[in-house]
Amino acid sequence: MGGRPLRVEQAQANTTAPYSHAHTLEAETDDSIAQHESWTMSFIDLLMLLLTLFVLLLSIKNGAITTKPPVATAKAVHQTVAVVHKDKLIASTLDASPLSQPPSQPALPTIKVLQPQGTHTGMIDDVVEKLRQDYVQQDVTQNDVQISAGNNSINLEISEAILFAPASDELTAEGEQVLQKLSGVLSAYPFRLSVEGHTDNTPIRSAQFPSNWELSASRATKVTRKLIDDGFPADAIRSIGYGDTRPLADNTTPEGRAKNRRVSIVMDLPGDTVTLTAHN
Repeated sequence: MGGRPLRVEQAQANTTAPYSHAHTLEAETDDSIAQHESWTMSFIDLLMLLLTLFVLLLSIKNGAITTKPPVATAKAVHQTVAVVHKDKLIASTLDASPLSQPPSQPALPTIKVLQPQGTHTGMIDDVVEKLRQDYVQQDVTQNDVQISAGNNSINLEISEAILFAPASDELTAEGEQVLQKLSGVLSAYPFRLSVEGHTDNTPIRSAQFPSNWELSASRATKVTRKLIDDGFPADAIRSIGYGDTRPLADNTTPEGRAKNRRVSIVMDLPGDTVTLTAHN
């Protein structure tokens, strides 16, 4: 009986050691798991950084991120312009501004064709003299046809009385003869014709002509058509209706209104040509 407590103490001492060893293993296992989870988090962060890098590179490749192109430095460009006038050649140097050209292209002066005032006095005098002779032979008075001339042009003012009946756009027989003579003379010269119809300010209201605009335009067209039919080139003539907007005389008198009812034929000759050519 006296030795039993000793065995109990030894048994208890023997049972304490396994419990302490198991507790130690459990603590080591927890530390190992904690270290393993910390490494895993670092690896995931690295993968996220790599993924972000790949997305950024792909965006740059596809043009999602663009950079502003460099601005080219503007420089003045010296150009030589040759002025050709008949048999003479005159050279000069121009500073062409680069602001009107893209930075990648050199600035060039504009090529222009100028029409200075030349003179064809001899030709104009010949045409005027021929017309006057023809109209005298036709007994056309100065009141019916008025001729005025400049350096490069002739202006005919043909009265309504010789061309049309009142408020009509049908040419009279005498008017057709006058225009036929005119076309025969002008076809031999490089004239450009502008046929202009004019009326007085007396209102006209009819089914065919609601106003003086339609009457003047129709009369100008009929004269133009007659000149073309008689041989004048169609690509060198035009017709315009002015109504009562360009009177020659006062519309308050019968004489003034009669003078305003007319067809004007303006004949122009081209002037000399000067061409500017750009060279690098």
